[in-house]
Amino acid sequence: SSSKTLCIQWNAQLDSFFFNVIPITPKSSHTKREVLSTIAKLFDPVGWLGPVVVIAKMIMQRVWLDNINWDDSLPVSTETDWQKFVTSYHEVNNIRIPRWVHYTPESSVQLHIFSDASEMAYAGVIYIRIESSNGEIHTHLLTCKTKVAPIKSISIPRLELCGAVLASELLKTVLSEIDIRLNQIYCW
Repeated sequence: SSSKTLCIQWNAQLDSFFFNVIPITPKSSHTKREVLSTIAKLFDPVGWLGPVVVIAKMIMQRVWLDNINWDDSLPVSTETDWQKFVTSYHEVNNIRIPRWVHYTPESSVQLHIFSDASEMAYAGVIYIRIESSNGEIHTHLLTCKTKVAPIKSISIPRLELCGAVLASELLKTVLSEIDIRLNQIYCW
């Protein structure tokens, strides 16, 4: 049995969240309108699809930079990148996120925050590490946020700083929403 909320489904038997996306129909060429319409349907409120969403955001930025009309075909290089995205998009259906992170009041809880940047994009991600009283360690992705780098060229150190700011804002949001005693917070 499963239930669906905000494009995320929950499998009660496995107690995990999953996505059930409809594969994008491949075509020989796509228009700006089709690509942006498809990308607008990607909905990831928790940030579990960050690596997928950031690729779509980068393609969307390129579509706008191509400066074509709404019903014109994409230029070859952009079309090639979009075709790669379309071909692998159905793999999102293989992602499973456990609902329970193995937290108990006796657990030692750590948050691990990472940020990174490239010339194309930057991101922040938060993992939770739970060490139970019997010594078992469980690590789970809590959330992720990505942004495409601005069109105007910015240095990598500056983008790294943008990633760190994004991660700190993400941490602030997470800390305001969870009600557990944290033992440590690590930032990288």
